Amino acid sequence: MDKLKTDKRYLKASLTKLKGTLESKEFGIDSAEVTLYTNKIADLESKCSDIFSKIYYACQEVEIDGYISESQDIHDIIDGYKLIVLRARDRLELENTEAKKWFLEKQSSLQCSKFKDLITMQRQTFVKENRLCNNCLKNHKLVNCSSKFTCRVCHKKHNTLLHFESTNSADSARVLSPHAAEFVPGSVNEPTSVPQQTLTNVSSCVSHQSASFQVFLCTAIVKVLDS
Repeated sequence: MDKLKTDKRYLKASLTKLKGTLESKEFGIDSAEVTLYTNKIADLESKCSDIFSKIYYACQEVEIDGYISESQDIHDIIDGYKLIVLRARDRLELENTEAKKWFLEKQSSLQCSKFKDLITMQRQTFVKENRLCNNCLKNHKLVNCSSKFTCRVCHKKHNTLLHFESTNSADSARVLSPHAAEFVPGSVNEPTSVPQQTLTNVSSCVSHQSASFQVFLCTAIVKVLDS
């Protein structure tokens, strides 16, 4: 019986220590500590039940009511600790899902200014992380999407807000088209007093201004007079 009373004192001391820790860290408990304290409280609750169960069967009949009352008080304290941990867990879940909650509350991202204010890459990341439909942006997979709408830019099966404009069009402006019209130079006035000799000189030049691409310049056919 003395050992049970000693165990009870250690249990109450552990509960008091845990109380101070939880009250000081209630709004600073991270997700790993939520699991830690949940397991710790469950362990203390199990020890409490075991100790008071043994005391109940070991003590004399006149002492039973007192121990039952004390046992209930300790269980109430443990329940209070559980609430602290649950509040911390709920707070963490709220923080982790805050973006998704305000998004889903709008029913449609098309009406949500916060989503529109994001850049395209952020919108794509948001949709991917929250497993939303790429087309209608609702909470289902793309294969299950019944929407008939497509991207208004490229007409592919994704939402216009998720359309990413390719930068290849800017680079293509630097490359000459093989279908460009032939360059024809203006006529050259030749002096009548000088006998003319027609020479054909064909030349081509390549610009090496950038290491990333080459530009072929136009070829011109000109008449050269011999001096």
